[in-house]
Amino acid sequence: YNASLLNGVTVLKTQTPVVQLNKNGIDINTKQQTFTAIPYYAWANRGKGEMTVWFPEKITALDLLSK
Repeated sequence: YNASLLNGVTVLKTQTPVVQLNKNGIDINTKQQTFTAIPYYAWANRGKGEMTVWFPEKITALDLLSK
């Protein structure tokens, strides 16, 4: 429970791997990062934007955009 978020909501927190592009712009690696999920009903408080509800279990392909 986070009393200071949206006047108090139950949140889920976990560690998840995040894919990062190395400084050379070619190689990638992963690092653990904290992920906080808020209830779906609270989405309207965040303004317009896209939402991903489900997350993949593993990466099967990676598409890196070039500049």
